[in-house]
Amino acid sequence: SNRGNRGEYRASTYRVPTHVQEAQPRPMTPIGAWLLEMDGGNGALLQYQLGAEANFDSVAQIVNLYARQVDSTGQTAVDPLLFQDLCIKKVGHQRLIEKWFRERALGSTSSEEPFPFQ
Repeated sequence: SNRGNRGEYRASTYRVPTHVQEAQPRPMTPIGAWLLEMDGGNGALLQYQLGAEANFDSVAQIVNLYARQVDSTGQTAVDPLLFQDLCIKKVGHQRLIEKWFRERALGSTSSEEPFPFQ
């Protein structure tokens, strides 16, 4: 009967890792949400969250500092200095950020501009 109890104990503890995983806090800060948005919610860019939050006050500030208009069509690019400043060395991560800046930084469809530019 001891073995039976042990088996039940194992069965009940088996589920703990899943529960712990689900209980992980999700980033609720604007910068954390922005990093998640850029990689489609995978969380690969969240490793840069603390650095970004230590150096910048908001996503708007980051965009204002690092977005560059590349031509008259309003196409935007990210200043590569952002990668240096946040120590983003992985090319794949740089590409995700470049894509977001190209598609979203100046292309706000709402009447309210979330990222004011000069």
